[in-house]
Amino acid sequence: MLKAVISHNEQATIVELPMDRLSLQYELSQIGIRRLAKDIPIMDEEDQPISVKLYSESDIGQNLAMLFRPSHSLEDANVCARCGTRQTGGAG
Repeated sequence: MLKAVISHNEQATIVELPMDRLSLQYELSQIGIRRLAKDIPIMDEEDQPISVKLYSESDIGQNLAMLFRPSHSLEDANVCARCGTRQTGGAG
C-alpha cells in the first residue's frame, strides 16, 4: 500500500509497508541506521541524517502518505499501512 524511501548519509533503500518489525529493522541496519523505527520521523529534508519519504502508486495510498508529518514515525506509517491492508483484505 505504501512505500518508503529511506536515506541515510549516501545510502538509501525502498521498503514496502506494511512490513514486519524485525524485517524493517534489518532493512534500516543495511543502510547503517541503528535507531528504532519508532524513533525515525517521517521527514524528507536533505539536511537531516535520516530522510523518509512516503509514496504510493494508488490514489488512496497517496492520500494516506500525505497525512504523515514529522511528528509521526516510520513505525506509525507501518502500523497504518498494516491496518489499511486488513481493511481491504475482505472476508469470504
